[in-house]
Amino acid sequence: MTTDPLDHLPLSVQGERRRQAILATAEQALTGRVRARRSRRSLASFCLLIGCAVVMTLALTPTENEGPTGSETGRSVASVPEGLPPVERLTDDAMLAALAALGIDAGMIELDGEQRLVTPEGTPLDIAALNQSLGS
Repeated sequence: MTTDPLDHLPLSVQGERRRQAILATAEQALTGRVRARRSRRSLASFCLLIGCAVVMTLALTPTENEGPTGSETGRSVASVPEGLPPVERLTDDAMLAALAALGIDAGMIELDGEQRLVTPEGTPLDIAALNQSLGS
């Protein structure tokens, strides 16, 4: 580090005032830079936070192409694989006739506003077990 040979000389009153004014201006400039840097960091953090919130909202919002999920309807929703023919809706009598043709004796009752398949004994028909027995 080099030293200025004039550093040890005292300044005049006007020189000391200029020196103080220069130091005050330098301190103000430094303070302004520090504030600007902090402001940019805060703004960048805020923008990142807003961006993450937007991404999470879009990720969690179902699109128009998506159907209702089981939790929204209270029932499970099965997806139909592509390439299958459209499902034919059966009337209650047609469904009971189709079950009878398969050798399954069943009836239909309405309980709490819902239609339910039952065995001749009145117990609910186990559709999952029925699917397994017909599939194998």
